[in-house]
Formats: sequence, C-alpha cells, structure tokens
Amino acid sequence: SKSYDPNEPRDQRYDRLYPNKAKLTVDEYLAGQGGDMAAAKERFTKLDQNGDGFVAREEFIGSGRKKK
Repeated sequence: SKSYDPNEPRDQRYDRLYPNKAKLTVDEYLAGQGGDMAAAKERFTKLDQNGDGFVAREEFIGSGRKKK
C-alpha cells in the first residue's frame, strides 16, 4: 500500500514500499509514491544527496531525521 503514515519509521516505510532494494532509480521511487508526480520528482532530487541519480536506502532514511 502507498498509504502515508507520518508516524511510520522511515526504515520501515522504505522496506514496505521498496522491498529488497538497496537503492532506487527515479522510476522505482515514483512507483512507490502517490499523488503529485512533479512534487515526487522534486523530493527524489532532494533525497539524492550525493547526486548519483539514485536514492540509497540510507539517504531515504536519513532524510527524515531532524537537523539539529
């Protein structure tokens, strides 16, 4: 299910949406997203912290951490 639960830990959300994937292409990421695809593409770009064209599981999980 693509349902969004803001209280779901990001590691669990990643594993639910993208099982057995160490990193995602933009198409794989978008397949797990609902709603506004333009906004989802912007999120992908922000999540891809090292600019390699993939979102690694660690990048996805780390993006949910509050900056101190």
